[in-house]
Amino acid sequence: MRDNCRICGATIGENNMTGIGGGCMNNVVQPALKDTFFKFKYLEVYVEQVQIWRAVFLQQFENTKFRSEFKKTFYESIKSNDRISKKQLEIIKTQISYKDLYLYNETNQKSSDVFSSLLRLYRPANEEQQNFYLDKLEIYKKSYLSTRKKTDKDE
Repeated sequence: MRDNCRICGATIGENNMTGIGGGCMNNVVQPALKDTFFKFKYLEVYVEQVQIWRAVFLQQFENTKFRSEFKKTFYESIKSNDRISKKQLEIIKTQISYKDLYLYNETNQKSSDVFSSLLRLYRPANEEQQNFYLDKLEIYKKSYLSTRKKTDKDE
């Protein structure tokens, strides 16, 4: 017995547990989920990523005697504040990359892993998130189905 995709109606394999074909999953479901994630959870992810970079920066430059007044005040401001702006984060990344490129790459990977794992586990939790997700799902569905070629099997 063959099943059909719940979004486009195309034939899918018998072992497909979601009921959604690969094309629809990649072009409709995942983008809608990613948009919802960015709207409702991105600040949490940003804060976690910043704390990873902040800890590495403070550890890396802990015993450094800065010659420039800017670097001294910058280090002290990062040390004393938990909140870090995007510009400060860019400076932190640049300073770490100048000092130790291997550590920079390792920290960048940790930061990316935090984002990836949270995105993978994310599901819309409340009614507002559900509604936003469903609206995005409809938008991506219309866009995907309008670009998809019709075949005899689809009709």
